[in-house]
Amino acid sequence: MNWTTDKVRQTWLDYFAKKDHLVLASKSLIPINDPSLLWINSGVATLKDYFSARKTPPSKRLVNAQICLRVNDIENVGFTSRHQTLFEMLGNFSIGDYFKTEAIDFAFDLLVNYYQLDPKRFYITVYEDDETTYKRWIKHKIDKNHIIKCDKSRNFWDLGLGPCGPCTEIYYDRGEKFDPKKIGEKLFFEDIENDRYVEIWNIVFSQFNNDGNGNYTELAQKNIDTGAGIERLVSVLQNSPTNFDTDIFLKLIKIIEAFCPFKYDPNSYFTFDPQKVKEQSYFRIIADHFKAITFTISEGVLPGPNERNYVVRRLLRRALIACKKLQLNLAFIEKIIDEIIASYENYYQHLKAKNETVKQVVLKEINAFNKTIDLGLVLFEKSVKNNTLTPQLAFQLNETYGFPVEIIRELVNQKGLTIDWTVFDQLMAKHRSISKQNNQTINFEKQNINLVNFKTKSTFFYHKNKINAKVIGLFDENYLPVKELNNQSGYVVFDQTVLYATSGGQRYDEGSCINHSNNNDQKISFQGVFKGPNKQHFHYFLVGSFKLNDQVTLSHDETWRKLAANNHSLEHLLHAALQKEIDPLIKQSGAFKSAQKATIDFNLNRHLTRNELEKVENKIRSLIKQKISSEEIFTDFEGSQKLNAIAYFEEEYSQHEILRVIRFGDYSVELCGGTHVANTASIEDCFITDFYSLGAGRWRIEIISSNETINNYLKAENQKLIQLKSELEKVLSLIDSSIFKVELKELQQRLDKFILPEKITQLRDASDTLLALKNDINQLKTKNYKVSQQALALSIKKQLLSLVDENKSYVIATFNDVEPKLLLQTLHDVFNQNQTKNFLIINQFNESNSFIVIGNKTTTIIEKLRNSFNLKGGGNDKLFRGSFQDNVTPQKLNELFQNK
Repeated sequence: MNWTTDKVRQTWLDYFAKKDHLVLASKSLIPINDPSLLWINSGVATLKDYFSARKTPPSKRLVNAQICLRVNDIENVGFTSRHQTLFEMLGNFSIGDYFKTEAIDFAFDLLVNYYQLDPKRFYITVYEDDETTYKRWIKHKIDKNHIIKCDKSRNFWDLGLGPCGPCTEIYYDRGEKFDPKKIGEKLFFEDIENDRYVEIWNIVFSQFNNDGNGNYTELAQKNIDTGAGIERLVSVLQNSPTNFDTDIFLKLIKIIEAFCPFKYDPNSYFTFDPQKVKEQSYFRIIADHFKAITFTISEGVLPGPNERNYVVRRLLRRALIACKKLQLNLAFIEKIIDEIIASYENYYQHLKAKNETVKQVVLKEINAFNKTIDLGLVLFEKSVKNNTLTPQLAFQLNETYGFPVEIIRELVNQKGLTIDWTVFDQLMAKHRSISKQNNQTINFEKQNINLVNFKTKSTFFYHKNKINAKVIGLFDENYLPVKELNNQSGYVVFDQTVLYATSGGQRYDEGSCINHSNNNDQKISFQGVFKGPNKQHFHYFLVGSFKLNDQVTLSHDETWRKLAANNHSLEHLLHAALQKEIDPLIKQSGAFKSAQKATIDFNLNRHLTRNELEKVENKIRSLIKQKISSEEIFTDFEGSQKLNAIAYFEEEYSQHEILRVIRFGDYSVELCGGTHVANTASIEDCFITDFYSLGAGRWRIEIISSNETINNYLKAENQKLIQLKSELEKVLSLIDSSIFKVELKELQQRLDKFILPEKITQLRDASDTLLALKNDINQLKTKNYKVSQQALALSIKKQLLSLVDENKSYVIATFNDVEPKLLLQTLHDVFNQNQTKNFLIINQFNESNSFIVIGNKTTTIIEKLRNSFNLKGGGNDKLFRGSFQDNVTPQKLNELFQNK
């Protein structure tokens, strides 16, 4: 069978869909509300809210194919068989539903009966105390000599606090040609890095809770989390030397070949020629990195100097250096991006619309870096040749030629050389010492000498909506000072402004200006406002024309400002309420405020109950109704302490001469530079939309304000409830009313009585009611399924028994779309009653012409079948399971065996 990546993915999803798993689409590479991750790096990463019970899953059984990104071992990419930056993880998940037995059965069934892998080549790891898992693998006839019991370091997933448990791993023996040193099974048993025994599936049994002190208790709800890297699975099914020799990668490598004088040879894997290995590695680096670049840019992450943006820039520059090594004509770029999108667009459908954007961004970044990369590489190679490579030269590659530090280290290591990295690190630290690193949105600006030297005074007015201003500073996108920008992007500074700059967790104001110095009074919108190192507000624009001394009218979006002020004041009241109503030791450890919502992060050694959250919520509503006026007090740090003002960053605040305190009566007093309401009545109302763990005893609350926002939120949540109710109606309609008449009537009555909440305060009760109903309906659905399967098994049994003929040695039959497990169980029952007969059953299932043979001379039967038909499969003298590659009918089988 020709196993393409698309087919492997679809087979996985289809298989688990038929096992009542809900198929989830791949989520964005950018984590949502998860600051612990820079990128989505595993299939389960997008499902953490379900496993932690912060959110109710749409189904207890889930399956996905999730795109992931990891760059922690980027230096290995291209030089090993399996390291990649971008990859797909296939996963099936159970949240309080099935557990070890079913998870192992699913894995075995899918690998053997669908992907048609030979179970005799399976090697299994299990946790040393997990007898259930060990016995289940033995039941599947896995050679006990292929199963190894491992300790916690290898087969127990534990993060030190929270849910944890043992795991079992499935390895596949790819054969001796992938074991050049003929080490054999020792590679597997001693966990030696190798390409012969490849891990293709890992199943984690989340069954314990670690209290953080190594004390384990059983979880009431046990979960299953599995992962199978699609590239590994494809390489096994395609019998490819490495992940890079599979269908999609080879298409990309073929494009690279067409634009360079070198050739890629998959068989070079077996030559062990160091020069050839290095040459081939460049093909792999380019193919891998361009895949990652295409996906990340398609999700809006552009090359830049910080965080995710820096990852994209680093990938692109590393790929470009590999291009130089292969003397690659850069005309290949558009072709390879086209092929990447064509290879993935059937499943990742957002890619096609981003094709031109990806190309434009990549070409712009490459053109900028290309100007200096050649000079840098010449300098590097010359220093290597003349033995003059020093820490100072390495630093020059970074500062002058833009080489990322990691790439410099990699270039040095590839040459087998070393330099004094301590001196290099000191040079880098000195370069960064212009100002202390902090958490501002664009903290890299503090390292730019042009911004540090710009000290012209600019004033921000909190309480004005519109103001006339003059351009006093103008910088291009690289922070170079300029006198003029014409229909370009850049940063502008005014002598006075009314737009709030991102700081203190509050997002910048939406706003714009009218430039009166242009003939047509051009309106220019701002896409960001940031504080520079000398506290001026830098207004970022994508397209605009400015000259120094231009006169403008500057304004912020009043609706945005009002909603952001509501939420910032609301966050202060929330913080105070948590301290006064829950625990006085609660201290804000992070916050975000915008027009849409406010969030607050804090540490607490326990989960807050719904009653506690509503107590906090109701207290804030009381403060809103009291119409408490806000006070804006300017004082020094000592004066703020006398006011008992909360200060999140005392070290920083103590260095300022004048500080701003925001006070709401005696209830809330905080040092703050953000925008706020004049009176709590302006907030109108509040509602906590979410509460969840950030890990290690850290929690986050999300809250919204204003009647309009809350009403819109209620409407959106009601639409979800309407959708869920409709889905539950459909489930009930499919249940056999002749068997479950009483249960159906009771559940239908409950569903009919369900009423959508009219007020936000009714939403939680309504949601809980419908979710409880969903749970009960799903339980009945499971019962109905079992009954239907029993009925189907009885029907199959009657049909098989009707075919038993005393004068014939064989019972030959065919079925359509019967679950293999059910068919096998039924067949065993019939065989036990007719042990002198041989049963040969065809099952047309999932477009596969599969078959089962049970009898007393299976080996002889299979030998005869092999001589007449093209088939795959495995078994023993009593049972054989496989699939025909030809169109085999019962008539053909009766003729072959002269059924008598």
